[in-house]
Amino acid sequence: MFSGNGSIQRAELAAAVEQAVDGIVITSPDGTIHYVNPAFTALTGYTREEAVGRNPRLLKSGRQPAAFYEEMWNTIRAGRVWHGELVNRRKDGSFYDEEMSISPVEDETGAITSYIAIKHDITERRAAQAALGFLAAIVEGSEDAVFSYAPAGEILTWNRGAEAIFGYPAQEALGMHVSVLLAPERRHRLPDFTARVLVGQKVSQHQTWCLRKDGGRFPVSVTADRVQDPAGDAAAIAVIVRDITAAQEAEKEHALLASIVESSSDAIHAVGLDGTILSWNHGAETLFGYSSEEVVGKSVAILGPPERGEEVGQLLGIIREGRAVGPFDTTLQAKDGHILDVLLSISPIRNAAGEVVGAAGIAHDVSKRKLAERQLRESEERFREVFENAPFGMSVSRLDGRLIQVNAALCRMLGYSREDLLSRTLEEVTHRDDWQMTLGALGQAWMESGRPAEMEKRYVRRDGEIVWARVRVS
Repeated sequence: MFSGNGSIQRAELAAAVEQAVDGIVITSPDGTIHYVNPAFTALTGYTREEAVGRNPRLLKSGRQPAAFYEEMWNTIRAGRVWHGELVNRRKDGSFYDEEMSISPVEDETGAITSYIAIKHDITERRAAQAALGFLAAIVEGSEDAVFSYAPAGEILTWNRGAEAIFGYPAQEALGMHVSVLLAPERRHRLPDFTARVLVGQKVSQHQTWCLRKDGGRFPVSVTADRVQDPAGDAAAIAVIVRDITAAQEAEKEHALLASIVESSSDAIHAVGLDGTILSWNHGAETLFGYSSEEVVGKSVAILGPPERGEEVGQLLGIIREGRAVGPFDTTLQAKDGHILDVLLSISPIRNAAGEVVGAAGIAHDVSKRKLAERQLRESEERFREVFENAPFGMSVSRLDGRLIQVNAALCRMLGYSREDLLSRTLEEVTHRDDWQMTLGALGQAWMESGRPAEMEKRYVRRDGEIVWARVRVS
């Protein structure tokens, strides 16, 4: 009879273990897993077949030091129950918080035959505790005024931010009526404000005027919500008050700067340190052909010719070091694919802490200048070609008569090499009886730049021979 009852009890116990909500693991004294229940599989992701025969260290996360496990083993090997909390790793690699107790199982001689571990998932509980602690630290450390007041109006809690903003220490503010914080002309609105929040209407970023202890008025942004008791009834109103004096001034300045940027004819854009375009002004739309909606969020590399893709990373590397780049001449690519000549300057964008968080680029269209430079170079090249290949003598001289450019035909005509002739003046190669006439022609060409002077004059060759020439001076 007793034996039968024992079998029933063991069956009931086995069923209870199988159906337990907590994970249960039974190991041999050396740590080899002999049994796991379905809750273990649900908790860790390892099936019974995958776990049996292995060591529990398959769950090890590496978050606990070796001393943690040493203390645990010393406890259970001494025949005592160990209880603690640790972080383990599931089969899929994710971490979870676990509360675990390990009990030694002894035979009639007192020798340990196995260990039974009961595992309870406390991930959500720890997360909730951490969240509460985190929120409390945020509230107390916030630079905003965070306080609560009862439906009747008396202040119930008061953080350091409230002390700093309003000037009242906590011991003075607690129990004080919340209306004293409002500018006098705004106090009549408090009852309606309180009633709306108490019935569940959350107030977000409502702007109004408040009063400091010293009587100073300042603009604020108010966010408020009701605080419920365990029964679900409204017990208080939680309020966050932010001083927006600086924000309003900054907003005005920002609006002015934004207006300047938006009205600029230059292409002005901001990018993140990863090269993502963050802002795009009207000048950029006009120059590159992309609308703001088309480029914001995309890589700034779309503006560079494909063969120069590595330049974006190089320039951003300089910006990350806090250094500006340019202005320098370069080429960028418009939406339709045509190449633009621009003068580009790039500057670091810093946050309030002085850290580089992005880059501002200004691209000035220099296509007309570049076109003019190309045309000038082409014109100069044509002039040099005509000058050098002309069948008649040509020269360029300063106003003092020093020769600075001569062509081959003139060198042949006067019998000098180019180097020798450039070391001389017009006077030296002009017949002395014709020098004054030559000076007169030069003066006429200078005074009347639109009308060339023409004359016939004599030159003296290197060998002394006289050469007559018809000369046109411009």
